[in-house]
Amino acid sequence: MSRMTSGIASLLLGAAVFFGVCQTASAEDYTGSVVARVGVTVVDPDSSADVYAGGARLAGASAEVSTEVVPSLTLAYFLTNNLAVELFCCFAKHDVDGKGTLNGVDLGDTWIFPPALTLQYHFHSGRGFKPYVGAGVQYIAFFDEGRSTLAGNPNLDIDSAFGFTLQAGVALISAMAGFSTVT
Repeated sequence: MSRMTSGIASLLLGAAVFFGVCQTASAEDYTGSVVARVGVTVVDPDSSADVYAGGARLAGASAEVSTEVVPSLTLAYFLTNNLAVELFCCFAKHDVDGKGTLNGVDLGDTWIFPPALTLQYHFHSGRGFKPYVGAGVQYIAFFDEGRSTLAGNPNLDIDSAFGFTLQAGVALISAMAGFSTVT
């Protein structure tokens, strides 16, 4: 995770904890509700990757994957007024550049589909918004990998994998109440 993304996540987590401590009673009860949200997400892959050619690791070579800001869609089901299970999805296209002995080489690009399933805790601020934090699992599927600018234009091949995800955010209560809530 980049320093900027870490800083933003820390700020959001701090705000969520602050408003959770300062919570007041809310008349809204979302237990059993499904909430759909459209948002903006920063996709910041861990780009500490080794580079292989012909099955052998290229000494001194690594890869860096770009960070992208993309639209996203989430569906959350409220188990209680504070606990929700959320399914997150989006698509993002990333550039992959060489580092180390491959510095400046365009290794290609790839699309990713990183769906995540998280358990969230929603705080009641009593101020028209609902801060939340969450943790869960994620499967990152890479597809449509492009060709490299290396000699012979080899294909980029990235392995899909499972990982963990953390989140923090703020939901507007008025938007939640009016945003296709189904009970």
